[in-house]
Amino acid sequence: MEFNPIERKLKMEGIDWISNMPDSILCKILYYLPTKDVVATSVLSTRWKNLSPFEVLPIKLDLDDSMMLHPKKYESSSLSSSFIRFVDKLFDKTLHDVPCVDELVLKCHMHCYEAKIVSWVYAALRLKLRHLVLDLSLDQSNELFVSLKDNTALTSLELGRYFDLCLPNNFTLPNLQCLHLHNLTFHGEGKKSINELLAGCPKLEKLWFTRCNLRPLGVLYIQSFMLKNFTTEDSWNNSECHLVLETPNLEVLSYCDCSPRSYTLSSFESLLAAHVDVEGPLFSDDGVAQLVDACSSTTKLYLAASSIEALHRSSLQLPLFQNLTCLSLGCLGFYGWSSLARLLWSAPNLESLVFEEV
Repeated sequence: MEFNPIERKLKMEGIDWISNMPDSILCKILYYLPTKDVVATSVLSTRWKNLSPFEVLPIKLDLDDSMMLHPKKYESSSLSSSFIRFVDKLFDKTLHDVPCVDELVLKCHMHCYEAKIVSWVYAALRLKLRHLVLDLSLDQSNELFVSLKDNTALTSLELGRYFDLCLPNNFTLPNLQCLHLHNLTFHGEGKKSINELLAGCPKLEKLWFTRCNLRPLGVLYIQSFMLKNFTTEDSWNNSECHLVLETPNLEVLSYCDCSPRSYTLSSFESLLAAHVDVEGPLFSDDGVAQLVDACSSTTKLYLAASSIEALHRSSLQLPLFQNLTCLSLGCLGFYGWSSLARLLWSAPNLESLVFEEV
């Protein structure tokens, strides 16, 4: 006899569907939780007590000191000490027999000193760490980068928040493929360290700058035959910096930022997709045109309203987009509609025209 939907719902109420899942699926669920919550699941029921996500590869550690601190007692040193003891025990005992850790996300902002953070990073690196995310507030970072120097297992690195880059001599990450820098300011030693960092990553394929302060830099050198994906977002505000972007094998470019003072660009012959949303003073119009010209080999192109206006005002000639099949345009306005015919004539093989803003 079949039950109607209401009777079936009543029959299903009270069943613990999650606990009835196989161990492999439960460990997969735990993989996406913060490590604090993963450890806390052991007290929920006997079903979860002996379930350890650290016995199933890949292993991810997500450690955030703000989750250990009460909002009204955020400055409490005792609560911060609790976080430190938790992480110390995690590396010293819980992970003692673990062969490797795939990813470490470490977010520390209160009462965490460089020596402690370095000891945790060292412990993770000894476990053949591949992906590292550091969101930190540090007064000094020299020992941190000493711990990372010459590491051959690390393939992905994300650095963010309030600390300066301070690299040891001859710093390299020989197998790093992805680098994401966000909310960083480069001044003092950091002004030369950022270029040293990029030069020390010979296999870098993906590079992101997000909300960094590049204004103090004189020149930013990005010179790589391996780089395939470059993104910059909200990092060039009022910058007098010169950008050297010599990446002939670039495949994806996303430039959502103000214009630097000037460019030195290679021709991106392998480019597949470009997103150009450049804002800046009038002196940057030819710079925007120069950037778009370097993207002339792309098959997909997005031009924001500000970029279209800059192309209209520029003294440089619009390039021929021989490979372009998909063109997306932001709000055209007066200058945009005036430039539309010229854009279409420059793309003889265009198949798709998208107006993303009306």
